[in-house]
Amino acid sequence: MYMSPLSTNNKRQKRQFDKEFFGDEAARRLNDAMPSPGALRVRTLIERLKAFSEKSAQIESLCLDRKLMRSGVSFVLADSPLGDYELSDPEVSVLAVQILGIADEIRSLLSRYHWRPDVRVNPDGTLGQIVRWSQFDKDAVWESDTVQWLLSELPTSPRGDGLFTSFVHCERCGNWFFAGRAGAKFCRAACRVMTHTQTSEGRAAKAQYMRESRAKARERKEEARLRQKLLAFQSPDTPKGTDPKQRKGRI
Repeated sequence: MYMSPLSTNNKRQKRQFDKEFFGDEAARRLNDAMPSPGALRVRTLIERLKAFSEKSAQIESLCLDRKLMRSGVSFVLADSPLGDYELSDPEVSVLAVQILGIADEIRSLLSRYHWRPDVRVNPDGTLGQIVRWSQFDKDAVWESDTVQWLLSELPTSPRGDGLFTSFVHCERCGNWFFAGRAGAKFCRAACRVMTHTQTSEGRAAKAQYMRESRAKARERKEEARLRQKLLAFQSPDTPKGTDPKQRKGRI
């Protein structure tokens, strides 16, 4: 049963909420050596949503550059697919066909899910909106839950971000991960460190770190030697005014 995430004005906190309760589990299933059929369907949906988003941004950018945005759109075109754009331009027309094709693929993927809206009584006596489905199998529930979550926040503009845009491939190992912040490139700290150490800046930083570490080690060794020497001079067994070297070999 899917329930809408907590509302918050803090985007970073909201993103961490999505990562903890949905994104990390979805990424783990996508990275399984043998993903389940449900995980494969979720992966395909994420890929098609990302492809649609990319084409949507391209057609808007192209029409803005070529002044192909329709102004004073008639009531008939006001809510039609791609009604904001002048489709007579050949390149725009090709993009439009691709966009509508991807949309059909997404509809086909979603046709297998059967949900119904419902309400529940909250602990404080208010009503909360929920969505129910007929499947009770654990994997089927996860799949429906994840798909409903992915669709709960679709982009509201051609260049906007949706939940699906946070699923990216690690630049080091290639695994899927849900980015907890914008611009994240690595699934874990180890991948980030290994990648950084292989760059010229990373090698220089490592060399500098090793030089500093060796210098500090030499300083610690010298300090320990001086402390031992000082303790030897301050030892009560050492007669005052007598150099320990002069006492060596005396009976």
